[in-house]
Amino acid sequence: MKIALMILMLVVVGAVAAQPASDLKEYLEAVRAGSYDPVPKSVLQATEAMPLLSVLATYEQDSIVRVRSRAYSIARRIGTKSQESEVRALVVGQLTRGIGDTDGGISGACSGGLTGFTPGDFDVTVKEQLKAFLLPATPHLDQVAMLVGYLVYDPATATLRGLLQERLSSTNKWSVRLALARMGDQESVDFILEKLRAANVSDNLVYDVVPGLVYTRDPAIFVFLEQIIQQDEPLCLSADPDSSQKILCGYRVMEYLAYAIEDFPIPTDEDGEVELDDYEAGLQTVRVWFDSHETYGFKMDVY
Repeated sequence: MKIALMILMLVVVGAVAAQPASDLKEYLEAVRAGSYDPVPKSVLQATEAMPLLSVLATYEQDSIVRVRSRAYSIARRIGTKSQESEVRALVVGQLTRGIGDTDGGISGACSGGLTGFTPGDFDVTVKEQLKAFLLPATPHLDQVAMLVGYLVYDPATATLRGLLQERLSSTNKWSVRLALARMGDQESVDFILEKLRAANVSDNLVYDVVPGLVYTRDPAIFVFLEQIIQQDEPLCLSADPDSSQKILCGYRVMEYLAYAIEDFPIPTDEDGEVELDDYEAGLQTVRVWFDSHETYGFKMDVY
């Protein structure tokens, strides 16, 4: 009787685990037929990821771009949600292969999606694959270069430096410089600092340049960011579209810094977003904190 009950329980558990995978197959077949329905809840709430990733690996090779795109997107969501190192590593491998997809949109989505994982999720094989994608013709080369920099993969240093000798867009070359700076390349840090000496603080700088500077985690570059924090001249536009009044650029820079610096004095949510009701008081807190902290640590396990 006990053996029969155990067998019955195993059958039930197996059926429950198999249902999300079956739903996923049905969903992706519907996508192939032109459906725009959302991903089934059974898939997103499944407790067993491996059967789903096995299904997705097949559809990531599909001949239809939309199907491949959806498969990679679902894999990313599963991987970033999972706390299992095996699952996260498997998804990282799948997304890395996706960088080589013939569709540039999928390639870019995969390289961008990989920034949501920690360096520990990438093994040497995957890092070597990423290094192999450091080519002028690679779609979204800027993202791939900065991803390699985020991983601080030293064997790729020479390849990144070699890209600076290629005919690349200014965006790609700047991203390569940022990647090398993240890896501690002093020549690139000096190059960036030289450019910053001639820069005017404005909305364009804060929104387009500062996120990349924060990415470097370089102490000398962060001194420049601290200077923006301490400025009292309102040089940036308000986030309120109905207001023409300019505000301190330090407010936005403070938001960028919150997820990059250890023990930063501003509360953030689980996604690293600032949680403040009084931004003016928050900025003053940050200014005082910087005054009393000549050095500080960086969060290196987030992009």
